[in-house]
Amino acid sequence: MDTVKAVRTYLTRLITEVTGIKVLLLDAHTTPIVSLAMTQTELLAHEVYLTDRIDNHTRQQMTHLHCIAFLRPTRANIAHVCAELARPRYRSYSLYFSNVLAKQQIEDMAAADEFEVVNEVQSPSSSAQARENLGGGRDDRPLRGRHAPPESQSSEARLSARAAGYESKGPPRAA
Repeated sequence: MDTVKAVRTYLTRLITEVTGIKVLLLDAHTTPIVSLAMTQTELLAHEVYLTDRIDNHTRQQMTHLHCIAFLRPTRANIAHVCAELARPRYRSYSLYFSNVLAKQQIEDMAAADEFEVVNEVQSPSSSAQARENLGGGRDDRPLRGRHAPPESQSSEARLSARAAGYESKGPPRAA
């Protein structure tokens, strides 16, 4: 198996799912992966006009760009994502993680996404179509899939929706 080719194919899929000009946000772990698999010219060919790090706090607000984040799901990165979602610098976000997301990490990001700028979240722990909406979580609106009916949501999305409902309304009462 050609690992570099597999990574290039995966990255190409990530950056072509979002149309229009975009920014690619990476971390210390994913930066060398992307630079090994794709050239800057290839990224530009797919309308990725800016590549930056999630831990760069001097990034400017560019609300005309879509953001694709490819990150390792560490505590620090989730904290950076939550801070980013609380004060969004870009029009929308598609979040891709290189490893399994914990339920609490999903809930933390859902709580931070008050502006509902997240279009998609994907991690390898879910099925190939694991796409969850992060809107909601602090009030009584359940987490819901924007692109998929409830029956096709991943178990992570369904668990998060149940957790959001439980936290906002309390435990279910017996009839």
